[in-house]
Amino acid sequence: MGGSVVRPEKRGRVRERNVEAWQQNVAKKRWNLGQEYISHTTKKHVPAREVGVPCPDRCFEKVGRENIDSIFQSFWAVGEYNAHNTYLQSLIREKPVKCKRTVAETSQRPVHYVYWVKVNKREFLVCQKGFTAIHGITEKKVWLLILKRKTSPHGTPINDKHGHHPSGRAIGGERLAHVHEHINSLPVTASHYSRCHAPHHKYVEGGGNISELYGRYMVWMNENHRGEEKVSERIYHDIFTKHYNIVFQPPRTDVCTACAKYELKIKSAADDQENTDDLQASLREYCTGATGLAQPTRGSCRMLW
Repeated sequence: MGGSVVRPEKRGRVRERNVEAWQQNVAKKRWNLGQEYISHTTKKHVPAREVGVPCPDRCFEKVGRENIDSIFQSFWAVGEYNAHNTYLQSLIREKPVKCKRTVAETSQRPVHYVYWVKVNKREFLVCQKGFTAIHGITEKKVWLLILKRKTSPHGTPINDKHGHHPSGRAIGGERLAHVHEHINSLPVTASHYSRCHAPHHKYVEGGGNISELYGRYMVWMNENHRGEEKVSERIYHDIFTKHYNIVFQPPRTDVCTACAKYELKIKSAADDQENTDDLQASLREYCTGATGLAQPTRGSCRMLW
């Protein structure tokens, strides 16, 4: 039952948080794109990534400056941390050590690592300093990638786990579904006169407040889902205001006989697949003529168009 509850598509009365606009997430996004940003923790300005200085092994001459700029821009344009790691690890390869300089049976360094860069399906062998300079990364980053591949069970890249762990305080499953089920069962009505100003407004019949609704929710849970865990009043309040456009103050007026007749005629004509343009135009003319306003305000009989 819990998984089948359909949440409302329309936005609630309270504006939902814009996670992408948070300073921390903006800084993280710009960091992944290699752009300059303001550190969320230190509040310091961090400059944009740049191609490093050429290495002594003349790897820049081998690859070519235009190709290096292309590699750098394509790499940072990806803008995704795990994609960066996967790409870099594919270019860091193991090579067995040819000359063993220890008397021990097993060497502490049985392999060494070689670094490649790829340009239009063509690969160039470069040194470690050239590799880091071309991609605008540090040597520490390279060794972390090597360490991650060593600790991986099958030698495959390990995705970053930062920010992907579920919240221990998150409300979900049946508990959340029961809240939506209770709110959807409330006797609510729409107002004819308020639709031009708040088209999705619903009004709780009998008025009240959220605290009273929460008390009714507690009773409803004991009657329908005895023994199951309930949410707190704060959680109930957040769900009610963020997912539902329901208010407690009833509209001042709500009935317009003429408009109701026009609506009935329009609905009947639509059911018979007849043209309703003339009826809708007459209704619009009546609404504006009855109030004397080109744009009637709250309390007028103008509908939402």
